[in-house]
Amino acid sequence: MSSIHELLEKLCPEGLASVPLIELARRNKGMAITAATMKKLGSSTGSIKVFAGGKTVAMLDESEVPEKSIVREPSVVVRSRGNIGVSFCDVPFTHKAEMWSYTNYDNRLNIKYLYYYLMTKVHDLQEIASANSVKMAQIQVGDTDRLLVPLPPIEVQNQIAEILDTFTDLEAELEAELEARRKQYEYYRNQLLSFPEQGGVRWVTVGEVCEISRGRVISKNYLRDRSGKYPVYSSQTLNNGIFGYIDSFDFDFESITWTTDGANAGTIFYHKDEAFSLTNVCGLLRVKDANVSNTRYISHQLGELAQKYVNQGMGNPKLMAGTMSQIPFPLPDLEEQDRIVQILDAFDLLTNDLSVGIPAEIAARRKQYEYYRDKLLTFNELKAS
Repeated sequence: MSSIHELLEKLCPEGLASVPLIELARRNKGMAITAATMKKLGSSTGSIKVFAGGKTVAMLDESEVPEKSIVREPSVVVRSRGNIGVSFCDVPFTHKAEMWSYTNYDNRLNIKYLYYYLMTKVHDLQEIASANSVKMAQIQVGDTDRLLVPLPPIEVQNQIAEILDTFTDLEAELEAELEARRKQYEYYRNQLLSFPEQGGVRWVTVGEVCEISRGRVISKNYLRDRSGKYPVYSSQTLNNGIFGYIDSFDFDFESITWTTDGANAGTIFYHKDEAFSLTNVCGLLRVKDANVSNTRYISHQLGELAQKYVNQGMGNPKLMAGTMSQIPFPLPDLEEQDRIVQILDAFDLLTNDLSVGIPAEIAARRKQYEYYRDKLLTFNELKAS
C-alpha cells in the first residue's frame, strides 16, 4: 500500500481529478423478462447469467436472450431496487430492464477498480434510494451516471484492483470451504438423527417428554418503558429472534423456543444459561425429566422436523402448541443422546458460530478487506486552481 501512495505522490502531487462515471464507462440496458419467465426458461446449463434484482441470478441459454441484451465484457452490474448494491461480472450476462450495468470504454479506467470504488459508495446509493421512494428503495440511472469517480493513473488502479482481488479470492476460498463443511455437517446430522421407526429406539411425541407453554403480549411501548438487559424473543429470525430487551425475565432454565406464527413459523431456538422472555407468537418447551431427555438433542431433532408440521393455510403460516405436542421423534437412551449432541454441537460451532472456526476467519478477512479497500480508495482531491 505504501508503494501506491508513493506512486500517487510522484504522479499526482496536486491530488486527483474526479470524472462522472458516464464519461468513463458505457451504460448497458437490460432485457424485458419477468420472474415467471425466468423460472420457466431458466436452466442450470445455460451460458448467460441473468441478474434479476436483489441478489437473484439465473442461467439462460444464449438462444433465449436477445443478442443486443448480452454483455460480453467485464462489467459492473447495478442493483437498482430494494437491496441496492453492485456486482462484478466477467462472463456473458444480461439483466432485467429496470437494472443497468457499466462496461469500460476508456483506457484510463480499470473496470475492476471501478467496481471496488463503487462498493465504497453503496451506502450513499442506499440513502439516495430511500429518499427517492417511500415504498421500495430505488435509484435512477442519473444517480450513478453522475457519480464522480476519482481517477488515479491506470497503473495505480491496476495495483489497487490486484490487492483487493487477493482479499476477495481468499474470502471466496473460505466460503467454499465453509460450504463444504456445512454439507458435511448436514450429512452427519441426517445420519445421527435418523433411526428406524420399528425396533431398537423408542419413539415419543414432543408432548410426552416436554412441558409446553407460550409467551405473552409484549408491545414496543412495553420495551421502551421497561428497558433492561434481558432479551425478549419474538417471531423474527434476525438477531437470533431478539425483539428487544427489558428489565425482567419470565424464564431462566434450559429450554427450546419456537416461532408459532408468521413467515418464520417453525423456527427453533435453543436456550441455555440465559434469562429471557417470549412474546405471544412464540412457544416454549421444557424437558420433563432431564434423566431421560437431553434438551439439546430434542432441539436438533426439531430443527429438522418442525418445518414439516407448519400449517401454511390462509397465507399465515402457523405451528401451534397442539401440533407441536404431536410431533414424533426417536429418543435413544440418554448416553446416545449426549454423544449425538457432542458431535453435532462441534460441527455447529465450526460452521455457524461467528466467534470461532471458518465463520470467524471469514469475518476477520472481510473486516481486513474493508479496511484496506477504504484506505486504498481514499484520495486527495485535486485543488481548484
